Amino acid sequence: MEDGSDPARTLRRIADALGLPPDIFFGDGDRQTDVLADLAAMAELLRLWSTLRSDVDRARVLVQIRDLVKQREE
Repeated sequence: MEDGSDPARTLRRIADALGLPPDIFFGDGDRQTDVLADLAAMAELLRLWSTLRSDVDRARVLVQIRDLVKQREE
C-alpha cells in the first residue's frame, strides 16, 4: 500500500493480541460470527473506558471486572 501500512500484518497483530488465529478475520462460519460479536463488545468496552476521566472510576471498573473473572475461576 502507498501509505506503508500492511492490513494483513495489522490483522495478525490484532489476532495475536487477542489470542486468536489470524484466519478468524477471513473465514466464515459460526466461530467467526462469535468472534466478531466479541470484538464488537470489546470495542464498546474500550469506547466506554475512554469516556471515563476519573482514575477513581477506572479503578472501580477494574475491581469489578477482576472480581467477575475471579468468581469464574473458582
